[in-house]
Amino acid sequence: MAKTQSTTPFGIFSAMFFFQKDSLVESMIYQLKYKGQQEIGTFLGNWMGSYLKESNIFSEIDGFIPVPFHPKRFKKRGYNQVSCFSKALADKLEVPLVEDYVYRNKNTKQFAHFVKSNRWEEVKDAFSVNFESKHEKDVIDS
Repeated sequence: MAKTQSTTPFGIFSAMFFFQKDSLVESMIYQLKYKGQQEIGTFLGNWMGSYLKESNIFSEIDGFIPVPFHPKRFKKRGYNQVSCFSKALADKLEVPLVEDYVYRNKNTKQFAHFVKSNRWEEVKDAFSVNFESKHEKDVIDS
Protein backbone atom coordinates (compact mmCIF):
# COMPACT_ATOMS: atom_id res chain seq x y z
CA MET A 1 0.00 0.00 0.00
CA ALA A 2 1.44 3.36 -1.01
CA LYS A 3 1.51 6.33 1.36
CA THR A 4 2.72 9.64 0.06
CA GLN A 5 2.63 13.36 0.59
CA SER A 6 0.26 14.90 -1.88
CA THR A 7 0.49 17.86 -4.21
CA THR A 8 -3.32 18.09 -3.88
CA PRO A 9 -4.99 19.96 -1.03
CA PHE A 10 -5.63 16.66 0.80
CA GLY A 11 -2.24 16.14 2.48
CA ILE A 12 -1.55 12.44 3.06
CA PHE A 13 -3.35 9.74 1.12
CA SER A 14 -3.12 6.01 0.66
CA ALA A 15 -3.90 3.68 -2.26
CA MET A 16 -4.34 -0.09 -2.43
CA PHE A 17 -3.71 -0.58 -6.14
CA PHE A 18 -2.22 1.05 -9.18
CA PHE A 19 -4.86 1.12 -11.89
CA GLN A 20 -4.08 -0.71 -15.11
CA LYS A 21 -6.38 -1.03 -18.11
CA ASP A 22 -7.89 -4.51 -18.62
CA SER A 23 -6.77 -5.69 -15.17
CA LEU A 24 -8.55 -7.55 -12.39
CA VAL A 25 -8.74 -4.29 -10.44
CA GLU A 26 -10.47 -2.54 -13.35
CA SER A 27 -12.96 -5.40 -13.57
CA MET A 28 -13.67 -5.29 -9.82
CA ILE A 29 -14.23 -1.54 -9.84
CA TYR A 30 -16.51 -1.84 -12.87
CA GLN A 31 -18.56 -4.57 -11.16
CA LEU A 32 -18.82 -2.45 -8.03
CA LYS A 33 -19.79 0.77 -9.81
CA TYR A 34 -22.05 -0.43 -12.59
CA LYS A 35 -23.21 -3.98 -11.80
CA GLY A 36 -24.47 -3.52 -8.24
CA GLN A 37 -21.88 -5.77 -6.61
CA GLN A 38 -21.61 -3.75 -3.40
CA GLU A 39 -19.93 -6.66 -1.61
CA ILE A 40 -16.78 -5.80 -3.57
CA GLY A 41 -16.71 -2.38 -1.88
CA THR A 42 -17.21 -4.01 1.51
CA PHE A 43 -14.42 -6.51 0.79
CA LEU A 44 -12.00 -3.77 -0.31
CA GLY A 45 -12.94 -1.56 2.65
CA ASN A 46 -12.31 -4.38 5.11
CA TRP A 47 -9.01 -5.22 3.43
CA MET A 48 -7.75 -1.65 3.38
CA GLY A 49 -9.12 -0.99 6.88
CA SER A 50 -7.16 -3.92 8.29
CA TYR A 51 -3.97 -2.64 6.70
CA LEU A 52 -4.51 0.95 7.83
CA LYS A 53 -5.33 -0.11 11.38
CA GLU A 54 -2.17 -2.21 11.59
CA SER A 55 0.02 0.50 10.05
CA ASN A 56 -1.35 3.44 12.08
CA ILE A 57 -1.21 5.64 8.95
CA PHE A 58 -4.49 7.31 9.86
CA SER A 59 -4.54 6.55 13.58
CA GLU A 60 -5.71 10.02 14.57
CA ILE A 61 -8.63 10.54 12.20
CA ASP A 62 -12.08 11.31 13.52
CA GLY A 63 -14.18 9.76 10.73
CA PHE A 64 -14.71 9.15 7.01
CA ILE A 65 -16.83 11.04 4.51
CA PRO A 66 -17.88 9.05 1.45
CA VAL A 67 -17.81 11.32 -1.60
CA PRO A 68 -21.51 11.94 -2.26
CA PHE A 69 -23.33 11.44 -5.53
CA HIS A 70 -25.57 14.06 -7.05
CA PRO A 71 -29.21 12.96 -6.51
CA LYS A 72 -29.64 12.32 -10.26
CA ARG A 73 -26.70 9.90 -10.37
CA PHE A 74 -27.81 8.25 -7.13
CA LYS A 75 -31.27 7.69 -8.62
CA LYS A 76 -29.73 6.16 -11.75
CA ARG A 77 -27.38 3.76 -9.91
CA GLY A 78 -29.49 3.18 -6.81
CA TYR A 79 -26.53 3.33 -4.43
CA ASN A 80 -23.21 5.08 -3.89
CA GLN A 81 -20.43 2.53 -4.37
CA VAL A 82 -18.14 4.54 -2.11
CA SER A 83 -20.55 4.24 0.83
CA CYS A 84 -20.13 0.47 1.23
CA PHE A 85 -16.34 0.84 0.98
CA SER A 86 -16.30 3.73 3.46
CA LYS A 87 -18.60 1.98 5.94
CA ALA A 88 -16.36 -1.10 6.04
CA LEU A 89 -13.27 1.11 6.34
CA ALA A 90 -14.78 3.16 9.17
CA ASP A 91 -15.92 0.01 10.99
CA LYS A 92 -12.41 -1.49 10.81
CA LEU A 93 -10.83 1.72 12.12
CA GLU A 94 -13.61 2.18 14.71
CA VAL A 95 -14.48 5.72 13.61
CA PRO A 96 -17.81 7.14 12.45
CA LEU A 97 -19.01 7.24 8.86
CA VAL A 98 -20.17 10.82 8.36
CA GLU A 99 -22.62 10.92 5.46
CA ASP A 100 -24.34 14.22 6.21
CA TYR A 101 -21.35 16.58 6.29
CA VAL A 102 -20.71 17.09 2.58
CA TYR A 103 -23.24 17.16 -0.24
CA ARG A 104 -22.91 17.44 -3.99
CA ASN A 105 -24.65 20.41 -5.52
CA LYS A 106 -23.36 20.00 -9.07
CA ASN A 107 -24.08 17.01 -11.30
CA THR A 108 -20.60 16.46 -12.71
CA LYS A 109 -19.70 14.27 -15.65
CA GLN A 110 -18.05 10.91 -15.03
CA PHE A 111 -14.29 11.18 -14.53
CA ALA A 112 -13.69 8.36 -17.00
CA HIS A 113 -14.45 10.90 -19.74
CA PHE A 114 -11.71 13.33 -18.63
CA VAL A 115 -7.96 13.47 -18.70
CA LYS A 116 -6.52 13.84 -15.21
CA SER A 117 -5.67 17.51 -15.62
CA ASN A 118 -9.33 18.44 -16.28
CA ARG A 119 -10.86 16.53 -13.35
CA TRP A 120 -10.21 19.23 -10.75
CA GLU A 121 -11.92 21.79 -12.97
CA GLU A 122 -14.96 19.52 -13.36
CA VAL A 123 -15.47 19.20 -9.60
CA LYS A 124 -14.83 22.86 -8.83
CA ASP A 125 -17.76 24.13 -6.76
CA ALA A 126 -19.42 20.69 -6.95
CA PHE A 127 -19.51 20.15 -3.17
CA SER A 128 -20.78 22.07 -0.17
CA VAL A 129 -20.46 21.56 3.56
CA ASN A 130 -23.50 21.03 5.74
CA PHE A 131 -22.72 23.22 8.74
CA GLU A 132 -25.83 21.79 10.45
CA SER A 133 -24.10 18.40 10.68
CA LYS A 134 -23.78 16.99 14.18
CA HIS A 135 -20.11 16.18 13.53
CA GLU A 136 -17.75 18.93 14.61
CA LYS A 137 -14.35 17.27 14.28
CA ASP A 138 -12.14 17.23 11.22
CA VAL A 139 -12.72 14.21 8.98
CA ILE A 140 -11.06 12.81 5.86
CA ASP A 141 -12.72 11.83 2.62
CA SER A 142 -12.63 8.44 0.95
